[in-house]
Amino acid sequence: MVTRPHSVRRELPRFLLVGGLCFILNTVALYVGTEWLHVHYLLSLLACFVVVNAVGFVLNGLFTFRVQVADRADKWLGYYLAMAGSLLASLAMFYVAVGLLHVHYLAANVLITALLFAFNYLVGRKLIFRRGS
Repeated sequence: MVTRPHSVRRELPRFLLVGGLCFILNTVALYVGTEWLHVHYLLSLLACFVVVNAVGFVLNGLFTFRVQVADRADKWLGYYLAMAGSLLASLAMFYVAVGLLHVHYLAANVLITALLFAFNYLVGRKLIFRRGS
């Protein structure tokens, strides 16, 4: 399937809105898990992954890419497997930034989210939310 420029122009702002909402949810959950529940920041991040990716999956399917996927177990599995790559990269970057470079975990969250933006968009667009699949 050939990507049409007008499709990307419509999708990117929507992806940014959904991503912004997911970023806020992720940051709040990361803060609550780490500061209030006293869970290690990497374990908090792991918990965020499970919950926030579910929100992102449904909203990106319905709003960003406009395809019905929420009732498709194969798409859920594919999405979580694809996002596992993003999670592993995130965990590694968090460890380097926070554990080795002593960057505050919330600042690291902003930077790492920005770094993984293109990867997450392309995985969603090319592998998960393709029309007709």
